[in-house]
Amino acid sequence: MTNLSGTKEMCRDFATKAKVKIDIVTVVQDYLILRQCGHIYNSLCPFHVPTSPSLQVDQRNQRFRCVECGAAGDYYDFLLNIQQLNNPDYSCVDAIKEIQTVYIGHNYSHLLRKTSDRYHEVEEIYSAHQFLADLYHNFLFSEDGRQARKYLANRSINLEAIKEFNIGFAPDIPGFATQQLKAAGYNMELMVEGGLVGRNDHTGNYYDYFRSRIMFPIHNINQRVVAFGGRALSDRVKPKYLNSKETPIFIKGEHLYNLSRAAGQINEDNQTFYIFEGYLDVIAAWQGGCLTGVAPLGTSLTGFQSRLLTEYSNQISICYDGDQPGQKATLKAIRTLQSYGFGVSVTVMPDGLDPDEFIKKFGAEAFQMYLQKNELSVTEYYCFHNRIYFRPDEPSTFKIMLDQIMKALTSTPKGPGEPDESILEDQFNTSLKQCMRNYYIPIN
Repeated sequence: MTNLSGTKEMCRDFATKAKVKIDIVTVVQDYLILRQCGHIYNSLCPFHVPTSPSLQVDQRNQRFRCVECGAAGDYYDFLLNIQQLNNPDYSCVDAIKEIQTVYIGHNYSHLLRKTSDRYHEVEEIYSAHQFLADLYHNFLFSEDGRQARKYLANRSINLEAIKEFNIGFAPDIPGFATQQLKAAGYNMELMVEGGLVGRNDHTGNYYDYFRSRIMFPIHNINQRVVAFGGRALSDRVKPKYLNSKETPIFIKGEHLYNLSRAAGQINEDNQTFYIFEGYLDVIAAWQGGCLTGVAPLGTSLTGFQSRLLTEYSNQISICYDGDQPGQKATLKAIRTLQSYGFGVSVTVMPDGLDPDEFIKKFGAEAFQMYLQKNELSVTEYYCFHNRIYFRPDEPSTFKIMLDQIMKALTSTPKGPGEPDESILEDQFNTSLKQCMRNYYIPIN
């Protein structure tokens, strides 16, 4: 499995570098009839039974997306997925061969070698991200990082976790990162392109993108730093959370926080990924012994992120916050994950507590026990929690609740640990009777 994973990573790395020479429209139009509307091209989606032209190809961002089934990605994902529709044995290596021979051609393949200018530019952006990750981490332990260390201690983030996740601190010092990057010889225009610094349009001066923030390096699956998540140290600093902007090496919907570390922990005895809402939840869970936690990066879980997880496991447990927004996100994540064939379970945190706060209040051992004892199948989740988050005394939400439960009973794939049909029927009847009591409707 390791060799296969390594091959896939090498192919993905090649395809990413090849983006500079390939237009996604050129690839897609070899398979589909496209209708242009500005920089967007529309077509029927080949990845599900379409009812309308739901596939959108964005020439500006070099991405495709289906607004109905959620299929999304770049030219490489499209080529791999559409070929596998008719040939399941078509591999990532086959895709790379086709990219080289059909879309790059032997006259251009040398541009992807280490001698090309663009290769070195992208590598410089990667290098600068690692440089700043180490700089921020070291600054955290300086005298000026005292308040940041105090904040982490108050959040019960210990020294081991700080070092493991390379957590750092971007100080409120004008030009701190900019000057360090300049002194290290980095090209500042590339640093702007890489999202590490900004440039004032009027003065032309460079400025730090992150200031006065706890810094969480974000890695790709190859364990290279590609972006940062910054948490404001003071409530006066807005926004509270600030992610890197999208760059040549980072697209938010294509990465998951901690995936490179968590994927290495997936094995025969531990086959489940836990999806949390944020960085601190993942880190707190790691301290609590949950080593396979990941988190989306400020967005809803995407189809691309789901496909990343399929490379390592087919079991997912969603562990979002127990408040209503968290549970709304849970419902959306369930639909996304099930469309990719995952066995999905849900652990609902007590209302008002996220995993980070739970561990701080009750401890790591209690958190592990909570995960084990409160994991619900999707059907159980619908039955037991829809009546909490929908008000059965309101007719409109009553119908929604029953529809959700019936949908779960009739269409949810039965996963490992899923109750048998007689138990599900009892759960549904219990939910129905509870709703009827709230309506004061006589029942037998």
